[in-house]
Amino acid sequence: MSEPRIDNSEDPFDEQLTEVVSYLDAELDDTAMSAVELRLLKDASLREYADSLDRTWQLLDSLEEVSASDHFAKKTMVSISTAATREHMSASEPRVTLVQSISRNVRRTGMVPWFLAGVLGAWLGLTIGRSFQDSQSPETDRAILENLDLLKNYPQYRVLPDVEALRQLQLPENPASREEPRP
Repeated sequence: MSEPRIDNSEDPFDEQLTEVVSYLDAELDDTAMSAVELRLLKDASLREYADSLDRTWQLLDSLEEVSASDHFAKKTMVSISTAATREHMSASEPRVTLVQSISRNVRRTGMVPWFLAGVLGAWLGLTIGRSFQDSQSPETDRAILENLDLLKNYPQYRVLPDVEALRQLQLPENPASREEPRP
């Protein structure tokens, strides 16, 4: 007796595998059994597949049977029915979008004044920060421009072995920083 086929695909390899499974389950008649045995003798890959299936079934047969307790079955049925009820309830409720949910929560909790206070505080902080930055920028920029040569050559000045090496540097003299020699 041949196994009923669910998949009507035209792949001959799938049909051969299905016949091998039926052969291993002893579900074929004598002529079909002989045909599968002949194919197994000729085709090494099909024979390997049949051996692999046979070993797998032997391993499964060697495992001890496990049965679930009545408590497990009841608990599983309750969880399935609860999940089904939730799905049914959620399907009958209108869908609430994320924006609608957030706006409902904001209105309910009174967060609008806090949100506006936060926006006002951020704006005020940025405004004060910009005005403070603008008032100090020209002085800072002027100091940087006056010392630009020093800043450019900073890596060279950083490594000085002693005071004599510092005296040997030939920097242009600044007339304002000239001191009169001491006696």
